[in-house]
Amino acid sequence: MLWLMPLEAMVREELNDILKDQKVPESVSDCMEILVNAVQKNKKAMIHLYRSIQRDVFADYLDHAAERVVEELINRAVGDFEMDQEDRHLISRYYKCVFVGVILDWLRHDMAYDILSDMHKLEYIYEKSLESQYKNLK
Repeated sequence: MLWLMPLEAMVREELNDILKDQKVPESVSDCMEILVNAVQKNKKAMIHLYRSIQRDVFADYLDHAAERVVEELINRAVGDFEMDQEDRHLISRYYKCVFVGVILDWLRHDMAYDILSDMHKLEYIYEKSLESQYKNLK
């Protein structure tokens, strides 16, 4: 197990360095951009790690990074609004799982598609869907 430590330390350090310098996300797309930029910064190493037997090391730190980014978004969005901790945790876990799953799929496909463009399009579709639902309520 000793041989895992340098790899774990490298992944943890890399993601922490990238996350500490990021602005607080203002949207779901901002969260995805932060995570995607972290992965793209060392694209070759990240794909190698994803394909290696140590994929779980990468997935664990991606999970941790996504959790941090999503919690920052939720804290910003909720602000002083009182929200039940259980509800906050539920929302945080949901978005974290979505981000990690989408990024792992993107890696599985060798980063061949424009993940950020897809995220912006989905955000737009979601907003339009909410507008439509709201109009139907009136």
